[in-house]
Amino acid sequence: MILVVKRELLCPHTSAASCERCFGIVIENPQGVERNCVISSEDDGSDILTLIIKSLGTDDQTFYLDKAEQEVLIASGWLSLLEHPSEAI
Repeated sequence: MILVVKRELLCPHTSAASCERCFGIVIENPQGVERNCVISSEDDGSDILTLIIKSLGTDDQTFYLDKAEQEVLIASGWLSLLEHPSEAI
């Protein structure tokens, strides 16, 4: 599965905690949940989730996550992935 997320498309009234919970839902079921921030999803037949996070003013960040890593991400949230998480909020 290839999932592309663009953070700038999040609801402006969403708190970071709310965004983290929502993101966990998307990672659990990438094709079954529609969210503004998900700009592309493609089933490539792989068990590995390719997650591309696009952020205004920074380079895209790409992550390749197996099932175990996806479970960790569901629990810890997307901020744990980013190089500069304090700038993400």
